[in-house]
Amino acid sequence: MLLSVGYVYTNGHYGGLDANPHWHTVQLSADYALSKRTDVYVFTDYMRSSGPLSFAPAVIWLNAPSTTHMQAIVLAGIRHRF
Repeated sequence: MLLSVGYVYTNGHYGGLDANPHWHTVQLSADYALSKRTDVYVFTDYMRSSGPLSFAPAVIWLNAPSTTHMQAIVLAGIRHRF
């Protein structure tokens, strides 16, 4: 079994505006081999923004920013290599 955890802190500035938004992103994933060529996986990504003029930006899978200060996604699947 393979487990991974990631954390990213981003601090932003808008040119000429009195705003200091920042974002916290946490990523978790797990991968479990059922056989030499088949495995199952789960991946989750959670983002929270705070500060003036902040929003949870679009993650690549959703293609749209969140209307709130939080956004999350969970992906799960089975992979078989030929």
